[in-house]
Amino acid sequence: MLSDQQTLTLVNALDTIIPASSERGMPAAGQIGVAEHVLQGTDFLPAVAAGLSALIDAGFNDLDPPERVAALNDVAGSQPGFLPVLIFQAYQGYYQNAATLEALGLPPRPPHPLGYPVEENDLSLLEPVRAKEKLYREV
Repeated sequence: MLSDQQTLTLVNALDTIIPASSERGMPAAGQIGVAEHVLQGTDFLPAVAAGLSALIDAGFNDLDPPERVAALNDVAGSQPGFLPVLIFQAYQGYYQNAATLEALGLPPRPPHPLGYPVEENDLSLLEPVRAKEKLYREV
């Protein structure tokens, strides 16, 4: 697993990737526990740990938010497997989190099996497409 310093760096990196938005009422990724989601992925954990160690060496936790973005990009250059994996896992964990779903006005539950209501669409907008000639041949 990760050291305490790596865990702190992970939380701060997640907050940098997905910061809080007071305008929208959206939480920051690190503050709602997305780190636990990232730590569940054993296949990519070595790449994440190496990237976090590189961030620690760069003094990431003592930097201001704009400097943290630059540090993440610098580490991405030297650790190519780090940032894409971390970003993917951050977004996946963030949009499954109950706090995020509630901030979006959705019930804090998986979409399946109950689903979410979908607004009716104006299907007359498809008429120009339906009026076009077929671009394929019947088999």
